[in-house]
Amino acid sequence: MPRSSRPRTAPRATSRCSTACAPCVPIGSSNELERFLHDNSVVGAAAWNRLFDETTAGLTFDVDGEEPGIEATLNLLTDHDRARREAGAKALAAVFGKNIKLFARIHNTLAKEKSIEDKWRKMPTPQTARHLSNHVEPEVVEALRNAVTAAYPRLSHRYYRLKARWLGLDKLQVWDRNAPLPTETPRLIAWPEAEATVLDAYAGFSPKLAELAQPFFERGWIDAGVKPGKAPGAFAHPTVTTVHPYVLLNYLGKPRDVMTLAHEPGPRRPPAPGGRTGRTPGLDAADARGNRLGLRRNADLPRAAGQDQRQGPAQGAAGRQGRGHDQHGRAPDRLLRFRMQAARRPRQGRA
Repeated sequence: MPRSSRPRTAPRATSRCSTACAPCVPIGSSNELERFLHDNSVVGAAAWNRLFDETTAGLTFDVDGEEPGIEATLNLLTDHDRARREAGAKALAAVFGKNIKLFARIHNTLAKEKSIEDKWRKMPTPQTARHLSNHVEPEVVEALRNAVTAAYPRLSHRYYRLKARWLGLDKLQVWDRNAPLPTETPRLIAWPEAEATVLDAYAGFSPKLAELAQPFFERGWIDAGVKPGKAPGAFAHPTVTTVHPYVLLNYLGKPRDVMTLAHEPGPRRPPAPGGRTGRTPGLDAADARGNRLGLRRNADLPRAAGQDQRQGPAQGAAGRQGRGHDQHGRAPDRLLRFRMQAARRPRQGRA
């Protein structure tokens, strides 16, 4: 997909960083170059990404005499009925094939633009920007990749052999990959049950967390219906720090839709009485495992260094499920700052 071909911009060191760590040091860039690339992205990558989004959102697919949109058609790939899964997969392939020239043009243009930006930033490899954005060393990524690929035979390949046996098939087709297991009972989860499940889950972490999530359901901050022309996937989109965020998703009543509904409100909370939004350390669903890493992204480089860290991301910094939360900004992120919460606490001396 086009977005996966365009890593985010390398993070830049600022006076607010506690240390001049190597991953924050720009490689071969300048503020002037970054401002130009940011401004130019409106008619560059952002425009091509929007063309792709609007095109895919407007597609319809011929499935047994009906013409569902892309989200409802993709949903067929998890249907219990194998004939329905096959019909959905073939409809997707047929329509994507008719749009292959446009999709290829978008993909190739984004890939070339990234190549040009990498050259001007003096990035040594195409992967460097992504490693800097993720604040991870290339050796770590390579080790992870090698471990995963080495485990294919004993995990992935074995799983699909078992799944074929469970489904009574000699060989899995592409429309069987996401098929539910035969032991699962087909069931659609109504919206009131999904809401109760999500709020109960939040309350299991903290009553305060459930309290923060409640307004999303009560005040119409969630657009959940599947409609013609609606963008596929799901994401939570902040606006400004004095206004609550909105959640977009396509609810079709499956368990994974309930999990998505629980996930999307997590990264952002409504405005506090003081007018600020932001992550809630210790209460945010994303912090449930005690994650001490604070992440701040801002798409506005010229003002970024002077803004308070507790502010939410600038307009355009959104995440879509399935594409990576740092890959869906309407404008490229020009600042990515990590700070450890522990670094902001006074160190305890040894007794």
